Amino acid sequence: MSVVLEPLVHKDLLKIFDTKSMDIIKYFIFKALLSQPELLIGRKILPIHVPKEHIEQWLTQALTLRSIGAGSYPIDVYKSDYSWGADIKMLSISINSDGTVAPGESGETSLGQKFTGIGKELDSMFSNKQYEKIRFYYSPYC
Repeated sequence: MSVVLEPLVHKDLLKIFDTKSMDIIKYFIFKALLSQPELLIGRKILPIHVPKEHIEQWLTQALTLRSIGAGSYPIDVYKSDYSWGADIKMLSISINSDGTVAPGESGETSLGQKFTGIGKELDSMFSNKQYEKIRFYYSPYC
């Protein structure tokens, strides 16, 4: 089993996000952009900030997911049939005046986590489809 994380490509994302869920996400992005402070003349461009918890909630609503917890849990949301789970991340990037991504730091958070206790067995638990055991140990709601 590979322990290297790879981002999903566009065709894989289309298997997860249907037209309705993309419309919901677009609506939430519009709301978030509308609430950002306007740029004052002569001031430095401010980055757009959306709390991770808001993004998690939007995805939960748009994709009809279950929220498992926030913070140091291995995943934030999962599909109720246990076919997949996701750890929600937020990137902060700069955009050039022509709309392209500017080079520089992205502000991403660490994708790797150091698990202790039962977390050391997380990969094998997923391989053995021990989803209820994972949910029990990692969910603050169980």
